[in-house]
Amino acid sequence: MALKEGKEERIGDLVEIPEIKTVIQLEDLKDPRLSRMILETFVLTREVRDNLTAILASLTGGEGRGIFLKGHFGSGKSHFLGMLSLLLRFPESWEMLTSQSLELADFERELKDRRFFTVDVSLVQYRASEFLEDIILRSILNAFKENALTLPDQEEGRHAFFTGLQEILKEQGYTGMVFMVDELSEFLRSKADARAYNEDIRFLQYLGEEAGAFPFWVIATLQEWIEETGEIHQDTFNKIKDRYPVRLSLGQAHIEELVSERLIRHREGADVRIGALFDELKAYFPSFQVTRERFVRLYPVHPTTSWLLDRLKALFSEHRGVVDFIHFRLKGDPERQIPSRLDRPARELLTPEIIFDHFVERIRERAETQIYVERVFEGYREEIPEIFKDPDQQKIALNAIKLLILFTISPSQFKNTARSMAEMILFPITSLDTEINYQFLQDILDRLAKEGSYVRVEPHVDPTKNHYFLDLKADISGILRRRIRHMASQFFPEDRRLFTQLAPMVESPYLPLAGWFEAGRQNLHLQWQHTRRGGTLQLRQLDEISKTEIRDLAERWARDEEDFFVLVGTPHRREEQFTHVKENLLPFIREAHPGLFLFWLPTSFDEDSTVLKEVLAATLMRRKLDPDASEKEKQTESFLDSFIQGRKERLTEAFHRIYFHGNLLWDENKVELSRLGYLTQEKFLTEFIHPLLERRFPGHARVQPYMNPLLPGILKEMVGDFLSNGHMVADDPSRRGLRDVLEGILKPMGLIRKNGRKYELQVNPRQNELVRVFLEKMDDRETVPVEEMYWAFRKGEYGLLTHQFEILVLAMLFSGNLVAYKGMFRKGPEELSRTGIKGITSLGKGEVLTEALQQAISSHPLISRSFKNVPVTLTLQEELWNEIKDRKAPALEELESMKSRIRWAAGFEAFRNMPWEAILRDMDDLGAQWEEVKVSLPSREGLGRFISAGQGDPFLEKKLKDAEMAHRFLDQAERILFVHQYIKDQTFVMPSEETYVQSDPSARHSIQEPGHETEYTALRRKREEIITFFDEKRPFPVSEEALADLFRRFQRLRDSYCSLYVEAHGKERGKERFRRHEELLQSRRYQLLKRLDKLEMVSVEHNRRSVEHDLSAVLEHCCNRSPMELLPAQPRCSCGFQLGETLLLKPVNELEREIDEGILETLAALKAPAIQEKIIPYLEGLDLVEKGDEAEAVRRFLTVSPKDEAFLDRLDRALTPQVIFHINEAFHGKVLVVERNVDRLYQSLVHRKYTLSQTRKIIREWLEQETLSEDTFFHFVGKGEERHGGDQTRELFREFLEGSFAGLASLYRRMGFDQFARAMFATLWAGQYQIPPQEVMRLFPAAERDLRGEQEPLAELLMKLGGALMQKETPLFETVISLVEEDGDFIQALWSALPDISPMEIFRRESIFSLIVKEAFERIMGGNPGKKDLNELLRAKDADRGHGRFQERKKEMVQVLETCALFLEKGTGLDSPGDLPMEKFSRWESLFTRKLCELPALREKLREALKKTGIPFPPFLKQQERDMGTTLGEVVEDFRVFYRKACPLWEGGDGPRPVMIEDIPGLLSKKRQTPDYVQFRYLLMDGMRWDLWERIKTDFFGKMPHLFRLVREGALWAHSPTDTAHQLSRFEEALHGAGGAMEDESPLWKLTGIDEKIHSEKGPLSHLFANVVNYLEIDWHHRLKRLPSRTLLILFADHGFVENPAFDPSAKYESPRYLHGKDSPFEVIVPWAWVMRI
Repeated sequence: MALKEGKEERIGDLVEIPEIKTVIQLEDLKDPRLSRMILETFVLTREVRDNLTAILASLTGGEGRGIFLKGHFGSGKSHFLGMLSLLLRFPESWEMLTSQSLELADFERELKDRRFFTVDVSLVQYRASEFLEDIILRSILNAFKENALTLPDQEEGRHAFFTGLQEILKEQGYTGMVFMVDELSEFLRSKADARAYNEDIRFLQYLGEEAGAFPFWVIATLQEWIEETGEIHQDTFNKIKDRYPVRLSLGQAHIEELVSERLIRHREGADVRIGALFDELKAYFPSFQVTRERFVRLYPVHPTTSWLLDRLKALFSEHRGVVDFIHFRLKGDPERQIPSRLDRPARELLTPEIIFDHFVERIRERAETQIYVERVFEGYREEIPEIFKDPDQQKIALNAIKLLILFTISPSQFKNTARSMAEMILFPITSLDTEINYQFLQDILDRLAKEGSYVRVEPHVDPTKNHYFLDLKADISGILRRRIRHMASQFFPEDRRLFTQLAPMVESPYLPLAGWFEAGRQNLHLQWQHTRRGGTLQLRQLDEISKTEIRDLAERWARDEEDFFVLVGTPHRREEQFTHVKENLLPFIREAHPGLFLFWLPTSFDEDSTVLKEVLAATLMRRKLDPDASEKEKQTESFLDSFIQGRKERLTEAFHRIYFHGNLLWDENKVELSRLGYLTQEKFLTEFIHPLLERRFPGHARVQPYMNPLLPGILKEMVGDFLSNGHMVADDPSRRGLRDVLEGILKPMGLIRKNGRKYELQVNPRQNELVRVFLEKMDDRETVPVEEMYWAFRKGEYGLLTHQFEILVLAMLFSGNLVAYKGMFRKGPEELSRTGIKGITSLGKGEVLTEALQQAISSHPLISRSFKNVPVTLTLQEELWNEIKDRKAPALEELESMKSRIRWAAGFEAFRNMPWEAILRDMDDLGAQWEEVKVSLPSREGLGRFISAGQGDPFLEKKLKDAEMAHRFLDQAERILFVHQYIKDQTFVMPSEETYVQSDPSARHSIQEPGHETEYTALRRKREEIITFFDEKRPFPVSEEALADLFRRFQRLRDSYCSLYVEAHGKERGKERFRRHEELLQSRRYQLLKRLDKLEMVSVEHNRRSVEHDLSAVLEHCCNRSPMELLPAQPRCSCGFQLGETLLLKPVNELEREIDEGILETLAALKAPAIQEKIIPYLEGLDLVEKGDEAEAVRRFLTVSPKDEAFLDRLDRALTPQVIFHINEAFHGKVLVVERNVDRLYQSLVHRKYTLSQTRKIIREWLEQETLSEDTFFHFVGKGEERHGGDQTRELFREFLEGSFAGLASLYRRMGFDQFARAMFATLWAGQYQIPPQEVMRLFPAAERDLRGEQEPLAELLMKLGGALMQKETPLFETVISLVEEDGDFIQALWSALPDISPMEIFRRESIFSLIVKEAFERIMGGNPGKKDLNELLRAKDADRGHGRFQERKKEMVQVLETCALFLEKGTGLDSPGDLPMEKFSRWESLFTRKLCELPALREKLREALKKTGIPFPPFLKQQERDMGTTLGEVVEDFRVFYRKACPLWEGGDGPRPVMIEDIPGLLSKKRQTPDYVQFRYLLMDGMRWDLWERIKTDFFGKMPHLFRLVREGALWAHSPTDTAHQLSRFEEALHGAGGAMEDESPLWKLTGIDEKIHSEKGPLSHLFANVVNYLEIDWHHRLKRLPSRTLLILFADHGFVENPAFDPSAKYESPRYLHGKDSPFEVIVPWAWVMRI
């Protein structure tokens, strides 16, 4: 049947319920019609097929046995037995079975030729008093009669009977007999006594014993296993178990198949729509633990219904089981008043609580479950309407109670949570935030637990996992509820406690009654005519206020900053209050104090104030409880608290009606508040206080400002930049804020005028109303107290605030209309500029300067231009004089500095021709001018003296210009000295003839053409021209053009010189020239010589050491350094090369000849008799010990001759390590080798003079010659080679040295490892700082003689060795340098050798020693580095040089510097925008996103980075942190003031406002350049503040640039309070208002894990941010990745968070570390962004 269309789908549109017989018995087989029905309606489920297969397999096997089939009422056991009986009796029945499963066809074929005598026994037809044996035998008898058979005699006993039975059946052709016994367990359970029960059990045992031999089969159905029906002896149970081995069952899986195959039929095409229903439910309940396939198969039965039915089988009866429940609950049963569910909406499933409705009477009948119906269910049916007013809540609450009852009476130990129960009841609310669907039920359950009688909660750490259950203990809540009702009925409306006890509970934006009641008053503030006004609200019984009290308040007002009073009454004696105010107070106020008082009269309490009375009753009961109460009283306390809390909203609403249906009275006005609705406090003040203030201050409108109150500090800025000068440039962009003040405040007051591009101060009493009134109030008094004038204007008709009054007074002071006095002393303009009117006690008249003085000021060369050609006022005069006095000391100091620099310059040869004496005289004349400034004189006398002195020197202006030029010349002095020093340097050598030619032969001829200037000639000429500049006398000052020409000439000279030098250096010292010498070290003949040198007892003249010495002498001249690194600063390379120099190197062929001679000499020495006499016996010994092969190898080597063909090849093959070993071994123990240290001999001979005989004696004594024989061998050692062994590092280093820098091997042996390693690193290190080699070589005095005369070439070679070691063997390099760094004295010596450069320069250059860079870093951090210094250091290109371990340490320090620089940058200029108008919100937004938001994380990151380097936190950073913390606190507080003022206005729609959460749905339509997207999703990033978003951008989205692209981002402002509930409600309202379809098109994904991390994190921000990113990667990465391409993610936060100032890390589990909900910028200003899935 096709689905219906055109209306809301019903269950009946998707399924149909076929007619079935819900209860089937074996007796039905006697009716042919019912037999046919049993056959046709039989469903072969998986369990049925398996059970049937087991039974048929037993039948085909031929061995009888007992079989139990277990299943509850309605599971189909009887249907199963009936079908089996039909199969065995009527073979045609198989067709119906095999059509469902071909697998059973094999059984049909096997059983086709077999006949079974079947006996059907339905035990439900018999009384429990009958014995099972009698029933079975009677059933056999009836079956025999039906088949016309005769029974055997029963008198001879059971065995004889069954034996006779067997014979009869065999005679009739039966294979065996089958007993079908239905409902055996119920029959046994109903036995009256144990005797009858045991008798039946024994008969069952007997049947099982006889079954195998007969054969017959007993197939019995059970509700429960046989051992569960009563007490069975263990031995009997074991026998039954053995006799009935096959145990089958029909369980939940069978029932579910039965539902889908037999009980419910899906209409054609319904499965697609049912699948869609499943998707809809999953959109509301995403954790719904059901598969789509199972949902579709069971629809409309809820899967949990099937599960729970299986566990409630105790409720089933013969006529009420699973089939009955599902069939009639869907189809309906009018007789039992069960309505059909087929007309219900398609999404309403047959949910599990309906089981309670179906079996409620069965539950009531059972003794153990009766209480759950009569007490729990019936009790809650009465309580729920009182707890919940919403019908949906009432319905769901009752369903929850039904579920809890069912789970309580079931054997299942299932723990019900709000989530699990919500997925059973399936009441959908919204798919925007799916948690709301779960929270809805959790709120209901929590209220049932708090206000109901039996529901209890077992709390969990996660509230969503709270366990809800029933507790049948005493019903405390019901008793308390009745007591509350009774007590409330005793209260009358006039009971004062209805107000005094309940008012403190009322706190709302409209009526903050709790605060009023607690304090009795509240300070109020509002904006009126761009000024901030304040007043006082008092909560009083208005009929108790007297006229005297009104008069006292008015007198207080006259000397207080308050502007008005709001007096609020109570609901008691309302009419008396109204009459008293109207008839007694208002007439008095209108006459004496109009515009000061506003009265608010509420209405009286209603007669029907049930809620108020019940809350009052509960409150009074709560207060009587003992704080140290019993457990029962604690339960009472918990209930009462919950009762009161649950009615607070209705209580607040009741007071809203009382007050906002009242009246307002003031002067002659009366207002009915009910027509205006509920007003926030801001709207209330705007509506009713503005008229009050307009009446009180009528003149303020004529002078009111055009802007909000001044920002902090702006008044001082105005005094310094405008009032003291009397003018200001109008379009100066740096004075924009001040210009706004002039236009917004001074202009309305008539204190300025605009003259062209200038604002000028204008204070004219004839034109200015305020000034005129001010002077009139002064009368003719000489001085007037400032305080008197302030209150006259503050409380008079103008109502001027403090800043307005200050501006008026300062304008009159600086314009000369007033003079300020502090006590008896007059305050001058300078002090006024510094302090404003602070300290002024009285005011008098002032004076102005003359015109003559103004002209003299304009013509003086030493007076600043800013004082010329401007109107001169008293202020200007004082300022000019103060400036001249201030400039005197710096000017004289500058002149002395100039003279000192001139004397310094005069001592250099380069400047010997300059006229320094004349310049010094001009300096003295300028100093005399400044000496005329006498600071003790007043401005007029002091200025006159100063100007007269200037007029007495007609050349003053020229001297001033000459001094300035001298200053500029001296700024270039060091550069000029460098030029002079370079060209005069002794190493700046140029040969007389050109020794070197260019690489291109065609570029220069061997014979110079006449008149052609050679390159060296041109170079000498250029040098002479520059020297001439210094030698000639020149007029002074030297022009800037002449200096520029000098520098250009020098640059050309140096460029030409460098070009020639580099070319010559490359030919003479370049690597190419030494290439063949380097190759010789790797040649085969040299390697052979090295191997021969390992023969210990052979010494020859041309050995490896002598060859190495000669090679080192050559290679030490090789220079691999580029001279261009040094030539810009000095005219010679560090290798010492000079132009014209020629090196004479030992030819390679000579060195090769020496090597060959060494080889030949060694071979010859081996043939010497002294050697042979040791080797030959040794070889014979090898032969004797069967090592003839090894001996033969030595003999082959000894026979090698230089005359042989391919001599070197033969020698190379023959000279093996084994041969060398055996030759050396031949001398061990056979010769005496003694060691002599040449250092001892050296100490005995050095620096001494001896005769030949004395010398011989010293040598003999050193050799100890007398004790030795002639065949003794000597082994000579020197320092560093004593045979003490060496570790692996030293051995590896020596091998590298000998393999790559053999020329240094001899030096290594002389110096030893430690000194040599230090020398190598010292030369490598010194190259960074251009320290001459001889400087660092002084650190090695023990090797000074070895190095004398050759430090520079050796230093170059050592440097190359260090560089090669670092590049090729970095691990070895780092190991060796770590050993060297252990010597702190050595590192300190290196630090002392550093040139005079700053720690920053050292930090930039250092690339070798980590201890030196650490020392430099500590000095940088200890020296309070500026932001500019740090940035320059970080921009250096060479900051990342050095080896691996060094770079790691340095990078840690660089990270500190980067973080420190950023921290200082963000903290600089952290100035609060102050009290801005609400439309200027963007200034706060900009300050927060650019600077403020990053500071907490940066401060934490800086501390962590410093800790990692092991350096303590520097004092300057501690102070910076403290200062920044103070400033940050002030800025945040200013923001709070702004936000609290602006947010209500924005929410009310007043004026422009920032982006807020309700604007998010409309951004796509409002923003320009919207990206091209296919679909979009909203992502609510719960709790994501701005700095956390920056981290998510880089560490989450930034790691997936191929998947996501940031399109746009911006800021939005949260509403107050800053929690998720308030923000989400506004977002959803806006989304639905915009027509958003939340189900399909643009669902909201809420990332609650961020907020959970915030609330649970106890670590620093870095830990929090990392945990949030980790959460996104684990929970959301895969989900976002699966989104289709061009999906636009609209991300936005609802609020931010702050760190809890009360958090104590030592007790971190006692309080949260991070909080939100308040109004700091970190909680209010949060990000939104568009991210595109690409």
